[in-house]
Amino acid sequence: MPAAIAAAAASRDLIRPHDCGSEVAWAEGLSIIAPPSLTSLVNHIHGRQVLHPPTPKMAPARQNMPDLADRKGQDTARRVLEIAAAGGHHLLMVGLPGVGKSMLATRLAGLLPPLNPAEALEVTMLH
Repeated sequence: MPAAIAAAAASRDLIRPHDCGSEVAWAEGLSIIAPPSLTSLVNHIHGRQVLHPPTPKMAPARQNMPDLADRKGQDTARRVLEIAAAGGHHLLMVGLPGVGKSMLATRLAGLLPPLNPAEALEVTMLH
């Protein structure tokens, strides 16, 4: 993804493997081809085959995500999660093992809104 962003900034084209084409297609202002094989790339360059740009794909929304509604107690921690999710703030959880840090962290994703394409691109680059 960083290479795709750099190519877009330099007004260059990009050739990616077929499996990675749909994730790089999110980069705006970039001409991308994602050939399924080296032979198809050579045929495209020589004009014997036309390769179309890949279409951007988003992972389907996960169903049945853990939710804070099924947890009782930890009112202060729950409130902090809600504020962090609503304001886009960072969150650091510190505590002894078994106090619920991982349980709360898994439920944070259920509070967050769906990502827009620019945010999805940034998350993909970090991943």
